[in-house]
Order: sequence, then structure tokens, then C-alpha cells
Amino acid sequence: MTEPTDLQLIEHYVKLRDIVTTKTKALTDALKPYKTGLETIETALMARLIQRGADNTKTEAGTAYKVEHLNVKVVDREKFLEYAMNGGEDMLLASPQKDAVREYIADKKDPALIGVECTIFTDINVRKS
Repeated sequence: MTEPTDLQLIEHYVKLRDIVTTKTKALTDALKPYKTGLETIETALMARLIQRGADNTKTEAGTAYKVEHLNVKVVDREKFLEYAMNGGEDMLLASPQKDAVREYIADKKDPALIGVECTIFTDINVRKS
């Protein structure tokens, strides 16, 4: 049996990717009424909890309970950094920005000098002609 050519591999890859895209869209469409149903029930349960002044409702089938989420966005970077650097360090999450680290490495600098470790790998993408 002969090994497939690059042309054959890429053609087959594109065909499989198109099938995955089509089936994913079909599944998303098929699940839409179920997701809508879940949202409708969640809304009804939330209204009932609010009406009762309750945080949860327990039944034999399960428990519905309120969960508070917090979304945070920096709107004044200077104020935030001033606060963080003057005793509010617990507000910071230290993680290096990939683009800045990539530039640092491109300048032939050792990332270990700034306390980071990098793993670089090469992946492959395929696009349709």
C-alpha cells in the first residue's frame, strides 16, 4: 500500500474538518430548544427564590440555589496600579504576557533571567485553497 500524498492528506483533512463544522452546527441547532428550556426553568426558579426571599430550594429531584458571580474590569489602570503597588498587592495576578515574552526571547535574552520558563512548540494548520 502506498503512502498518501500531501495533496491527498490535505484534501482529506479539509473534508473531515468540514464534516466536523457541519455536524457541530447541526448539534448546536438541535440543542437550541433544550438550552432555551433550561434557561426558562432557571428564570422561573430564580423568580420563585426571589419571591420567597430564599437562597435555595431543596427537593427530592435536586436543589436549585443562587450563586453570586463577580466580574471585574480595570477602568483606570493608573489608579489600580497605584493602589496595588502601595499595599494592595493581593489585587494582582502575576502572569507574563506571551507577546512581551516572545519579544524578550527574540532579543536573545534568557527567560530564566526574569523568572519565567518557556516551552515553544510548533503546531500545524491547514487551510483550504
